[in-house]
Amino acid sequence: MRIAFAALSLCGLLLAQQPAPSVSTLTQRIPFPPGGTLHLVHSFGYLSITAWDLPEMELTTTKSVHLALDPLWTEKTAAAPNVAQLRVTVQRKGNEILVATGPHHDIDIAYSIHVPRDARIVVEHGDGGVYVDGLTSDVHATVRQGIISLRLPQRGQYGIDAKTDLGDIVSDYPGRPHRRPWIFAHGFTEPADSHPKLFLRAGYGDILILKIRRPAPPAPLILQ
Repeated sequence: MRIAFAALSLCGLLLAQQPAPSVSTLTQRIPFPPGGTLHLVHSFGYLSITAWDLPEMELTTTKSVHLALDPLWTEKTAAAPNVAQLRVTVQRKGNEILVATGPHHDIDIAYSIHVPRDARIVVEHGDGGVYVDGLTSDVHATVRQGIISLRLPQRGQYGIDAKTDLGDIVSDYPGRPHRRPWIFAHGFTEPADSHPKLFLRAGYGDILILKIRRPAPPAPLILQ
């Protein structure tokens, strides 16, 4: 009996000394209000928003801690940050879905989001990239440091107001490029009151506004 109790105690001690989980993935699905808005605040890291044909939103978050980046981390493993400390909350407010990310320390995160094609997007992003694919409505995105990349329907027309403090702007859609007061800052505008609007701001990074180019269908085969 004493041997069994000692073995259990030893197992408990070893488990208590194990580092906190270094990777955590969670997927959530919620109904999306018709013509509603997805609003992300305090996001960072890799953010992908893709259109689909379902009337709901799917949000997958992957949080991770990279212990191998620190060669001296072997002495700190027991004190490694726990990915559970980084909270991502989802809340519906009227016609808006609000996704908020809590404080983070030494934790990375990737967001993979699917929303209806006509969803409006508002993103307030820190460091990292924002990638938007296939949406047909307004996109308002600000990034402190990182790329903003939009892939939009080939036949779409958009009002564009894009600016960078340090970075280039590339657009497949018509508009007027212009220099800003300092040499590495760029702007790109295309007034359009009746079309979806793209309001894009990157502090340090590029902005890409690209068309999703569909290959032409093959010519019909004519038999002689």
